[in-house]
Amino acid sequence: MELTSTIGEIVMSNYPELSGRMLNLLLTKEMCDVQLQVGSHTFDAHKLILCSCSDVFKTMLTNQKWSEANKPAVILVEEPLCETVFGRFIHYIYSGQLYLSHITVGPLLTLADKYNVKDMVELCRSYMHKHLDAPVAVSCVLQWWQIAIMRNDSELADAILSYIECNFDKVISNPDFTNANLDIVEKLFASSRLVIHYEALIFFSVVMWLKDYLDLRHPSEDETKDAFKRLIRLVRWPMMNKDEVAWLRDCNEVHEFLVMSKSYMSSEDIPPDLDPYLLLMPSKDNSIISKSGACQYGVCNNILGCSNDEPYTFLPLEDSQCCDSRSNFDKDKCGLKRKKMTEKIKNRAFRPRVYFSDYWCTKLTVSNFLAFPQYATQTFFFSTPKTGDRQDIGNTLLDWEVELSPKGVRFPPAVLIGLEQDGSKLIEESYIPTCRLSVISRSPQELPLKVQVNILVQANSPANPGSYYFENCQRHMCIFDGNSQRHNFDDIVPYENFTSYLHPEGPISDLYPTRTLAFTLFIVIRPLT
Repeated sequence: MELTSTIGEIVMSNYPELSGRMLNLLLTKEMCDVQLQVGSHTFDAHKLILCSCSDVFKTMLTNQKWSEANKPAVILVEEPLCETVFGRFIHYIYSGQLYLSHITVGPLLTLADKYNVKDMVELCRSYMHKHLDAPVAVSCVLQWWQIAIMRNDSELADAILSYIECNFDKVISNPDFTNANLDIVEKLFASSRLVIHYEALIFFSVVMWLKDYLDLRHPSEDETKDAFKRLIRLVRWPMMNKDEVAWLRDCNEVHEFLVMSKSYMSSEDIPPDLDPYLLLMPSKDNSIISKSGACQYGVCNNILGCSNDEPYTFLPLEDSQCCDSRSNFDKDKCGLKRKKMTEKIKNRAFRPRVYFSDYWCTKLTVSNFLAFPQYATQTFFFSTPKTGDRQDIGNTLLDWEVELSPKGVRFPPAVLIGLEQDGSKLIEESYIPTCRLSVISRSPQELPLKVQVNILVQANSPANPGSYYFENCQRHMCIFDGNSQRHNFDDIVPYENFTSYLHPEGPISDLYPTRTLAFTLFIVIRPLT
């Protein structure tokens, strides 16, 4: 019976008390008429309540075509992760209260989707949208992404993928990455949209994933060969600068890995962009290598877990076509092969990823943002590589000017002369409430240019106070030529809500007991020709 209010009546709600009564039925097991057996756990429940919340339970427990309809105990087969949170799932059905974390929301969404508890599905999706960033130790975004793909939830999958692409440095550092399946990892490494500090990290993460793949999953020889072939070829070696190559050359673990990979890959399987000879050749510039032969930056130790306490002399990898062993190594033949591979590398066009190292990326910071004048503009100048090929790095740079207007754009009054039949026309002053970024080419001799302008928006992490993440990466395809040397991009961040994008600036001292707030953007300009 549905009640409708009449004139003068006021609806009073007592939902919390009603929820407590329902939950008490679950806790006391009073009048329970069905048992749900999930793994090693048993849950006493009420058919009426289960059926009222889930169409799946209603069909299972009342439709005589189902064998479970007349049984006092029903066995439910769930994934191991879902078994651990099934108690929370039942708790929500009785109370409407859902306890969520980065670790539990994925399996809870799987259960809610399986049993068609629609309101619970929306709560889980909302949590994921609002809590994409989390401390590395508990982040499960790759697991979330796989769940969204399996549910055909394109909106959620796209939002999660955008976070993964913009914060790939974080993603490859958490345990969730090593648990990802080969198809997911391959899809990520093949992407040109990844925001990564430098290309060497892609190789390090490939090594890390393959090492765990061999140690934890014990694949067959054919599966191992397939994994090596699919991932190694995705490393974009020509995009590495000399410092990155030096890091790789100086790491014993890298040499051992390349030797091991040769046992799983034939010479035909190694694509032209993989040039192991370049890594293993003696370094002409040891400026970043310590006397002990260790990487001064500690990158290898942090990611690969290797220790270079003693210097290591690298030798070229043997090739089955030109040598049988190190003892009868044919330098001329291998040198010729290396030359051919280098030519193939140089001639093959690779699109760089979104590298936010100093060489590719420029950090734009507006200091003391709250005191920054309304409609004011801050100007920056920087240079970027013309191509991404390692052979060309340092030879040709493109010069850029950037104007950032974070507090709106003002157009002063103007007069249009001779454009109206009745004479001049006065244009009144106008304003645009927007955060605008303008990019101007300062390399007229290099025009025309086709580039992709990537704007990385840094935001405060809601789940990890004091840390930051890239909320999004705005990508714009631009052509700079004689007629168009300036491109404007509006609404870089929501104009009405700057709070989540401001971060403390500088340390607290006795002289300055409170820190000013700054606004920061990162801009990466990638060549497309």
